Amino acid sequence: MKLFADDASLYRKGTDLQQMASDLNNDLVMIDKWSQHWKLSLNILKCGTMLFTVKPVPAVLPRLYIANNPVRQTTVHKHLGLLLTVRLDWTTHIDNILLRINKLIGLLKLHSRVVNRQALDSAQYRAALAVTGAMCGSSSESILSDLGWSCIRDIFKQRN
Repeated sequence: MKLFADDASLYRKGTDLQQMASDLNNDLVMIDKWSQHWKLSLNILKCGTMLFTVKPVPAVLPRLYIANNPVRQTTVHKHLGLLLTVRLDWTTHIDNILLRINKLIGLLKLHSRVVNRQALDSAQYRAALAVTGAMCGSSSESILSDLGWSCIRDIFKQRN
């Protein structure tokens, strides 16, 4: 079990799904008893169960329960900011980041006539430094070139 400020993750590793489910259900009974003893409520609606595997996922997975309520099964889970999938690949997480970036680019375009171009250049430069880990003071042109990014000024010139 991993504990966080207001969250927890319970996990098991193994090959026998029935045994893992039995062990997890026993753990969940103990957690439920502990939370009742300390008068803490568990938000069962926020709880989820997920099987990580590279093998084909069985059509029917063993059920997990908290206080006799079935725990929702899911194929994607956000954990500490990462979107985890059954196969533990990065596609869903990266797609989500790209979606958020595209929304932010839309906002930049919307405000590009009001925001100083130098401020946009500075924001792009800081983002490029964060992505590459380059030292502050590094050449903006070389960092953008290494990333394959176009300069904000050039992007706005092309679109106007």
